[in-house]
Amino acid sequence: MYGRVTAAVIAAPPKPAGASTVRSSDVDSESARWPGKQSASLRLNQPQHTELGFFYVSDLNNGVIAEFRANRGVVTEAMGGHFKDTTVTLVHHVGRRTGKEYVQPVLCMSDGGSYVLAGSNGGDGKEPLWVRNLEAMPQTTIELGERTIKVQPRVLRDGAERDRLHEEFTKFWPDLREYEKHTDRAFPMVVLEPVA
Repeated sequence: MYGRVTAAVIAAPPKPAGASTVRSSDVDSESARWPGKQSASLRLNQPQHTELGFFYVSDLNNGVIAEFRANRGVVTEAMGGHFKDTTVTLVHHVGRRTGKEYVQPVLCMSDGGSYVLAGSNGGDGKEPLWVRNLEAMPQTTIELGERTIKVQPRVLRDGAERDRLHEEFTKFWPDLREYEKHTDRAFPMVVLEPVA
């Protein structure tokens, strides 16, 4: 199941030159990628056209972030309710090349005292940029519920621990199996270990 873009318009306005046309039912909530198209990723500050109208990917993430912060870490309405009944964390990371600070809403599973993320990118052939950014950072911060936690990220691309966490994550978020149908890429698992 993919997240849904909702809007108050009934008929879509004409598509401007240069805007991509997508079906709102194809939007993947984790990274706002379109898995039905080969390497069809959205550009954060470029208008995207759907049958419901126009939106910006940053607006989708901003909606999740705003609801998360307004409701003590609970997200039930943003992205058409796609995150209802699951755990979302806000991952702070810095661009490896740009030095720009980002906040990325990502699904989060606990594993003992650590937290685990899946670098699925909605099944896109490219790894999400936040994974590489975290890989380059010795420490970062996440927001989880009402807490802000300093963590040390560790990216697992293969091996027994990665395989175990991947299997557990598919139980936590079964949509991960659907994402895997859209790519040959093995999703990295990111372990976030709290720093004392």
